[in-house]
Amino acid sequence: MGRQQFECFAEERFGSGDFPPSMSGISRRKFMSAAAGAGAFILSSGLWRPTRARADAPGPGTPNPIPETTTLFGEAFHFLPPAPTLDQSLVTDFNGFVGVINMFGGTGHGSDGTAFTYNVDQRFMNGVFVGTDGRVHDATLGFI
Repeated sequence: MGRQQFECFAEERFGSGDFPPSMSGISRRKFMSAAAGAGAFILSSGLWRPTRARADAPGPGTPNPIPETTTLFGEAFHFLPPAPTLDQSLVTDFNGFVGVINMFGGTGHGSDGTAFTYNVDQRFMNGVFVGTDGRVHDATLGFI
């Protein structure tokens, strides 16, 4: 149905220019009213006003590692091997709980079926520490 046919149909059914709201779309009056309402909302909401930039709160912090090192594969790492007489924390100035699991002699299998043995040292620390920024931080840290 072309526009001319539609206009003739609408004129016969509803009279000249008196289309129901569902056929006429949005009127200029409704459009201007909605636009004025939206503009008033934006101006009164404060969205158009500039705001001051704020610095983020201090993050989790970077812990200071313990000074002792263990050499593996020619590289020095800041941890001590698991032993009841050694400090198990990996963070200097740490006060909290340390959980340690050490599994020696585990066996894994490669995709070709070859068996490999491995050792696992996993630790987690939950507490407070003094970070490299000099601030006290409360965090949970992990070591695998």
